[in-house]
Amino acid sequence: WGTWLSAEEVETGQIYECDPTGNNPGIVRPALGTFRHEAAAIDMGKDCVYLTEDRPNGGFYRFVATDGLPNL
Repeated sequence: WGTWLSAEEVETGQIYECDPTGNNPGIVRPALGTFRHEAAAIDMGKDCVYLTEDRPNGGFYRFVATDGLPNL
C-alpha cells in the first residue's frame, strides 16, 4: 500500500506507519498495541497484521482490520 510499519523495541513501544519517501512524518498506529514490539507481518488477503513481542516469553498477536487493510 506504499508505506511500511516500524516498531519500537522499548517497554511502551508503538508501531509507526512510515512514508518511504520521508516526505511525511510517521503516523502512530495505537490500535496495534503498546508493548516491546519486535516485528510486524501483514497478510493483505486476510486483512491482518501479525505482531511479535521482544521478550524471552513474548507474545504473538493478531490485529484484524475491520475496514480492511491498510486502514489501521
